[in-house]
Amino acid sequence: MNKQNLVSDVNAGTNTVSELDSQYDVSRATINNYLTDLVSNGTLNRERNGHEYEYTVSQQSESVSTVDADSQSELLPVDREYEFSRRISEPDNPYIPSDDELVKILSSIELREETGKKPRFLIGGPTGCGKTHLAEYIAGTLNAPLFTIQGKWAMNEADLLGNPSFVGDTSWWVDGELTKAIISSQEQPTVLMIDEINRARPDSKGILYPALDDRCEVRLDMRGGEVITGNSLNLIVIATINEGSGYYTEEMDLAEIRRVSTKLSLDYLGFNKPELETDLLCERTPIPRKIAEVLVKASNHIRGLASDEESAVHIGIPTASLISWAQEAYSYDKHNLENPLMEAARSTVINPYYDTRPEAKTRVTEVIGQNVNNAPLNLDQHEEWASKDIKNEISQRNIHS
Repeated sequence: MNKQNLVSDVNAGTNTVSELDSQYDVSRATINNYLTDLVSNGTLNRERNGHEYEYTVSQQSESVSTVDADSQSELLPVDREYEFSRRISEPDNPYIPSDDELVKILSSIELREETGKKPRFLIGGPTGCGKTHLAEYIAGTLNAPLFTIQGKWAMNEADLLGNPSFVGDTSWWVDGELTKAIISSQEQPTVLMIDEINRARPDSKGILYPALDDRCEVRLDMRGGEVITGNSLNLIVIATINEGSGYYTEEMDLAEIRRVSTKLSLDYLGFNKPELETDLLCERTPIPRKIAEVLVKASNHIRGLASDEESAVHIGIPTASLISWAQEAYSYDKHNLENPLMEAARSTVINPYYDTRPEAKTRVTEVIGQNVNNAPLNLDQHEEWASKDIKNEISQRNIHS
């Protein structure tokens, strides 16, 4: 069942929820939800008759359909023989929750037909904490096509809806990611990820509003005002935002926030579950576990500094960069480079994230140096190095006591 079916049935004289309920193998709440959407966007009229509402197709909707049909030959041609199954894929790696965010999202999606709650989610957190991977993992878990819109300051209508494109000597209309996601949602659960939505200017996102609210539709003015309506319960929207200092962002207005009504915040995996991030390092890299524990400990120290608004350190170490640090350190060690853990930290963490902020760079270098400077990757040698380091620390304490 989709909204077009409902409109056709209402137009044919099936006018009440009871009558429609007998025709579809879905819950009455779902039918009511669809009908409410169609009334709100002006497609249907609703009047009470006794204990029930009766629905009719609005004259405005009929006239638009007639105009569209009459002018169809003048519109830009479009090929919509989409194979959305190609958008379905399993993520390369499993998602490891930092809290209960995954079960919350999946339970909301699973029960959306019963609750009538639109599956719209806003995922916040620092860069590199797994927000994008979470969206990709959910799409794979649901066996749902995934469509991605990258938030950017200059986002425009063509980025969302589509644009004309020449094929030979003919100009064709090419649907954008938002339009395709709406079409896909007509028949199946579909994940629309809007990555870093708070990078885009608020005035550039007005086109999103009718797609994300009860209407679940887009209007293509360059195709004669064609309106494409999806299934609002099938359109699973996951918008991500970077939070904290060090990011260029635009303030989200209330209209946006209302449309992505469930907000969850993530943190770095190792901040809440250091043992799981250590496991991950051991799975993805060849370094020994004791070395992995040291890297996670150093990273968490820096992440803690980044969470302090008064600190010069503005950003923590993403898990992906932590993995790169371990990988590079292993490579440097195999090629007999001196101080491999520290040099790899400079290449993968210190220089990329802190090079433009001298005070932060000095502090991060100091923290990492305290943990890994001159430490060998060989486990036996590392334990000996760590033992010496502990003895030196005890000795310094005795001197100052």
